Amino acid sequence: MNLHRRLVILLCSTLTALPTLWAQSPAQRPEDEVLVRMQRVRRDENVCVLVKRSGEYELEKIYPAKSEVYAGTLPAAGISELERSLNSDDLRRLSQKQISLPPGTESLEQLYFAIRRQEGWQRLTFSTPESRKPFANFLDPLTKWFDMVAKERPGASSVKREPTHCESSGERAVAPALRGAVDSSSHVRAASSSGVVAPFVMRISLEHVANGYVSRTCATVYPDLHYHLERGEQNPSFQAKPRVYESSVTAEQLDELRRLLDTPELKGLEHSNLPNGMAVREADFAVMSIARGEGIQNLAFSSYFGIQNDRRDTTQNKANSRYSTDDMTAIKPVRKWLKDAIESRKTPEIKKAVATDCVP
Repeated sequence: MNLHRRLVILLCSTLTALPTLWAQSPAQRPEDEVLVRMQRVRRDENVCVLVKRSGEYELEKIYPAKSEVYAGTLPAAGISELERSLNSDDLRRLSQKQISLPPGTESLEQLYFAIRRQEGWQRLTFSTPESRKPFANFLDPLTKWFDMVAKERPGASSVKREPTHCESSGERAVAPALRGAVDSSSHVRAASSSGVVAPFVMRISLEHVANGYVSRTCATVYPDLHYHLERGEQNPSFQAKPRVYESSVTAEQLDELRRLLDTPELKGLEHSNLPNGMAVREADFAVMSIARGEGIQNLAFSSYFGIQNDRRDTTQNKANSRYSTDDMTAIKPVRKWLKDAIESRKTPEIKKAVATDCVP
């Protein structure tokens, strides 16, 4: 049974009964026990840190063309500061179900936490900066600490080895089927001489916004033919829970997708255009992540009609309007493949499954 089918069975049987996603781990010596693993994924950067209770830590920075690995020991004050933030009552009570993706936002920045608790692992995924805002009072100290360590690398020196994405052997041994659900530690993997590659083929997210109504579809396709699909709608007075579907494409369909993804027009494309800080009246967004041999190719497209945020001007005329129309020709064949191979199928919905924003 592949990883994602195990995930479906596990989710259906346990998530409805637990306020937070936990997994039991084997006993470890206290000084070797992992305290926390954090990872931040941006368009051209993947940074992670793994911290043990002893203060020892590993830091990795992965870029499209290179990677940096550091190891060191944090001062006692640094560990104390981190533990205070991790032991916040609000953070302890936070569950993945409380974290939502605000409509009309698709930022190429994700933040992941795997926190070792007495009960097991508490895992949290924040798909955008906006999804973190409701919890800023107790998340900000953690993100600031993370930024400090990534920048200053206290007590650390460079290590010559391939990146492991800061995954501890203890965490991997706990429940590998859970990692794709809310930890998503492998969302971005740079290829290496050891053959480490991304465990997915493509992730795509499509969103349409019109006068407060939002419809959203996302899908992730995996090398083993498996796919994960989510669909959701929202209007000004109601937000529907995303519907989750999983099944498999044929080997021929996967080959066709790979051929489309490997066209020179798409493979050599660099594009990132999303509106920031602007009210959008009508818009279409398309965001893609494609596994390449050298890492992950991230693309973002938008076509929108937006009004500048000036409340004093109620005319909403063209002089106060902003437009953008992206050329999405390069991804049009992929969108057609998605519709024909996945969306048009009558796959049964997975009841009670937790939506993950299709994060691999």
